[in-house]
Amino acid sequence: MLDWILRRIPRWLVWKIAQRYIAGTSLEGAVAVVRRMNDEGFVVALSYLGEHSTRAEQCDQALTQYLEILETIHRLKLRAQLSVKPSQLGLPLDFGTFLQRTVALLTRASALGIFVRLDMEDSKHTQSTLLAYRILRRRFPNIGTALQATLHRSKTDAASLLDGETNLRVCKGIYPEPRSIAWQRPPEIWRHYLQIVLLLMRRRAFVALATHNERMLRRLEKLVAQVGLPPERYIFEMLLGVRFTRARQLLAAGHPVLLYVGFGAEWYEFALRRMHESPQLIWLGIRGLFSRT
Repeated sequence: MLDWILRRIPRWLVWKIAQRYIAGTSLEGAVAVVRRMNDEGFVVALSYLGEHSTRAEQCDQALTQYLEILETIHRLKLRAQLSVKPSQLGLPLDFGTFLQRTVALLTRASALGIFVRLDMEDSKHTQSTLLAYRILRRRFPNIGTALQATLHRSKTDAASLLDGETNLRVCKGIYPEPRSIAWQRPPEIWRHYLQIVLLLMRRRAFVALATHNERMLRRLEKLVAQVGLPPERYIFEMLLGVRFTRARQLLAAGHPVLLYVGFGAEWYEFALRRMHESPQLIWLGIRGLFSRT
């Protein structure tokens, strides 16, 4: 039902709403946002919006754009990293060619000292994304990936990745998944989320804590203190423009905080997914039409 409603919101209004948490369509616009966020003390993960490339040319164009982003981050000395959709670089089309593109990206990122995270997409890509991560981290310490607490398998995946230097983002998951492989009720999802996080914290893996849920944020702050996790072993992650006051509070409390900043012409599907995951973004966006605070 919500999908049906979202698809009927005029595109211009979706854009107005999305502008609160998407940094425009150009790299230049994204850089301006990154500078402002860096000035406030935030780290930024830049994402060139787009996924599910269907042709090799699209994948190559995405790689070219990401290489340009790397050079821009380095030249301007931005406190930023990359967050990359594997399907955008051709993961479903040809695994070997996807690896070649990602190696080219990571080689340059490594030379420039920039971290790259492979985003986790829907469950069709979970196994191949984790396989790519296992292969690539043998050569590149500057890579991480993500786990979705919605999926039953994620705690087992976390445990299997704890050999060597592990860098994982733990998020709720925004893709609709069948009951056979995924928790459906929020209490089950958040319980699983905490189990994954606690496992990673106790084993001193680097963990990116991605959530806007207030109850979870309070629990995670307590866990960080209880486990005695140093700031170099974790970071809170939030979406640009969502609960920004809370993000500032986390920063003021001494926690490292990263803002996920997407930009690019393929903003529409990204915006719809985010509004589906968090319908309150619709209200936040409409309110943002009248106030940018």
